[in-house]
Amino acid sequence: MIALDNEPLSLVERVGFQRLMATAVPHYKVPGRTFMTEKVIPDIYNRIWSKIEASISQATAVSVTSDIWTCQHNNESFLSFTAHWISPEFILEHGVLAMKSSIYLSMIVGLIGHDMIKCVRDAGYDSGRCFIHSLQRAIEVSLKSQKEVLQMVAAARRIVTHFNHSSLAEQKLKSIQQELKLPNHQLVQDVSTRWNSTFYLMERLLEQKRAVSLYITDHETLNNLTHAQWELMAQCIKLLKPFEEITKITS
Repeated sequence: MIALDNEPLSLVERVGFQRLMATAVPHYKVPGRTFMTEKVIPDIYNRIWSKIEASISQATAVSVTSDIWTCQHNNESFLSFTAHWISPEFILEHGVLAMKSSIYLSMIVGLIGHDMIKCVRDAGYDSGRCFIHSLQRAIEVSLKSQKEVLQMVAAARRIVTHFNHSSLAEQKLKSIQQELKLPNHQLVQDVSTRWNSTFYLMERLLEQKRAVSLYITDHETLNNLTHAQWELMAQCIKLLKPFEEITKITS
């Protein structure tokens, strides 16, 4: 539960959680955080490692991939190294062999950007460019080549930033969402390294168009999108939706 929900290990020592467990399972003694870090997690790690080691040792060939990703819960970046292989039963398997936090990223990214391709070639291994990154680059270039799209995205980004940087504005937006019976969704801020985050920004903003527009009517310092920009946003979402679905499947 802690792993799946990305909860801190201190959860087991919180009063509310202990009261819940005492009511649900009165005779069960909840382990402390030290027991979790020194006993439970190492045991889980060793079991998973042994399972991956046993499975990968039966593979006739192994492919490896590496990618940088950001945890949505704490915005911390990680670099992962994953192996992919086919089992004797012809089942596609994969396992994460290593992962490092953002502390190591500046050093490792420099290695990948300047030396990794040459290392792979010198070692005589087959390699291929990442499909997701190639798609990312193609879509970025396409969007940046359209002046109207750039202006629309910039205007949309300013609106989202306003709400994400002001708790009062966010609370007001939630109130308007309830009045208009719109989904109680927070606006999405995009990041430069993922094209689909800009897609999600536009998709969520278009969903909340009525609520956002109503809020802006009472706040002269914030400019709304023009009718043409809202229409352009809808068309961009329609155009990019298939690429977003492909990206989601292959990620």
